[in-house]
Parts: sequence; structure tokens; C-alpha cells
Amino acid sequence: LADKNVPGKAIEGIDYRREAVIGVGQPIAGTDWFLVAKLDRREVYAEALRDALWIGLAGLLALFVAAAGSHVYRQHQHLAAAWRERETQAERLRALSLLDAIVAGSTDAIFAKDADGRYLVFNHEAERATGRTAAEVIGLDDTVLFPPEQAAMVMANDRKVMTEGHTVNFTETLQTAAGVSVYLATKGPLRDADGRIVGMFGISRDITERARAEEVLRRNNDELQRFNAAMVGREIAMIELKAQVNALARELGRPPPHDLSTMADSAEPIP
Repeated sequence: LADKNVPGKAIEGIDYRREAVIGVGQPIAGTDWFLVAKLDRREVYAEALRDALWIGLAGLLALFVAAAGSHVYRQHQHLAAAWRERETQAERLRALSLLDAIVAGSTDAIFAKDADGRYLVFNHEAERATGRTAAEVIGLDDTVLFPPEQAAMVMANDRKVMTEGHTVNFTETLQTAAGVSVYLATKGPLRDADGRIVGMFGISRDITERARAEEVLRRNNDELQRFNAAMVGREIAMIELKAQVNALARELGRPPPHDLSTMADSAEPIP
């Protein structure tokens, strides 16, 4: 070490034990001696190796913690997404339940069909009106419910709605379980998420009594008009006859016996 010693600088060498060492020397003032502090090199490297191992382990632990944290974060994100999806599904189910309650409780016949006219929805009122259950009708078209001409008319109205792409009102006279009934049918297109028309829906209200009342009113109005026309015709014939009598009286030099001025006014037809 004396040959290599540089004050304050670490040096390596072989000591008296023939062991490799690392040391630092400082000269002793006024002498040729050096004060040397040394450690076996294997001890220094062993400690450095231990430090490196600890650093490596700490790095691995940090990497593991980071990976675990990332995994936990992803799991949290997945759980949050799953929860949101669950909430969305729950909202949809609540909406469907509400819609089903409305459809089931409606006093109007409510139905839906695919693009080929096959029934997809057939509510209780539709069952009552036709005398057929939804299980008997779903997947089939109107030919199983109505006579051929009526089925063709209904299906033509459905095609019109799907072709034009907007809601239309129809008056449909149909053979039902209660006999011939008149329905005011409101029909519109069914669209998928992309806006394509994939079928149609309908709400049909039984207006048979109203239609009968309107028919009675129309007949009464027609009868009144015929009566009015008959009365006017009779009045006109009477005026003409009295006019002839007045003319004959004038020829005989007598005053006309009938005043026709007021009768002309009374001959105006009743509106």
C-alpha cells in the first residue's frame, strides 16, 4: 500500500494476510508513516451487492405495486362500467315494464308488426276484440284474424305507413268477436337504432257506436232534406194553381182572390 498510497484517495492492494483490500491512507506529519483505514474488498463488494439487491428488490416491489395499482385501477374502471351498464339495463327494464303496463292496461287495441306484416305485439284489448290470444297470433299476419278482403285492406294500410314513413289515421271496418266493428286506427313506422324502418305499430280504437250515431244522423239529415224538397215542391204547385185562378178571375173581370206575395216568400226551401 505504501507504494500506491495517495493521500485521501481509495486504493486497492494486497495486505499482509495476502487478502485483497480497499483502503484510504493519510500521512502522519513529521514521519514517514501513514495512517491507513482498510476493508476487505469482498466485504465492500458484498455490502454493495446487498445494497444492489435491496435496490433491486425495492425496484421490483415498486414495479409490483405499480402493476397492482394499475390492475386495481382497471378493475375499478371495469366495475364502474359494469355498474353503469347495470343501471342502464335497469332503466331500460323499468321503461319496458312501464310500457308493458301501459300496453296491457289500454282500452285500445295496441299491436306491432315486422316488415312482413307478422305480429310482434298483441295486447289484451286486441285479444278481446279478435277472440284470439297473443300466443296464437304472434309470428302470423292478418290472414289468421280477418276475412281475406279485410286482411288485404289492413295489410295495404300497413304497407302504406312503412312506405311513406310517417303516422297515418285509417278507418277500418272489421269482423271481430262482437260482430262487425269500426275502428279508428293510428299507424306509424317502427325504426331501428340506425333509423331504418323495420316494421309498424298501431293503436286501434273501437268507434262503432260513434259510427252508428253518425250514420243515424246522416240518414235523418237525408230524410229531412227529402221532406223539405217535397214540401217546397208542394208549395210551388199550390202557388202555380192559385196564380192560374187569379188569371182566370182577371179574364172574367173580377179581382184576384189570392194574395201570392206572401206565398212566394214561404216557398223558400228550408236550409
